[in-house]
Amino acid sequence: MRAQHGLSPEFISDRMVVDYPIQPNCRNPAPGNASIGVLAEADGTVSDEPQIIKNTGYSDLDTWIVNAVKAKTFDEAAAAGTRKALSFEVELNYTGTTCDPTP
Repeated sequence: MRAQHGLSPEFISDRMVVDYPIQPNCRNPAPGNASIGVLAEADGTVSDEPQIIKNTGYSDLDTWIVNAVKAKTFDEAAAAGTRKALSFEVELNYTGTTCDPTP
């Protein structure tokens, strides 16, 4: 992100938790947490496609996380009133009763 936008990413210590509608024991090996980089505008909205720094080990879960991140408003940028490059860890919260994520 730095080369493209000239900003050094600021690490956010609070994890973002993303609900995923499957049981926790559906994947073997179990997915890991992801690390994401994002460029947030001064109003807190995401301006570019979030970048996966560390993936979960499963592309469908990574896509789910990227979509959740795109919908988030980042208070860190909004409070500063300036565009910010941010990085943070994302934890999956398994909320389903089956191994099928489709409703």
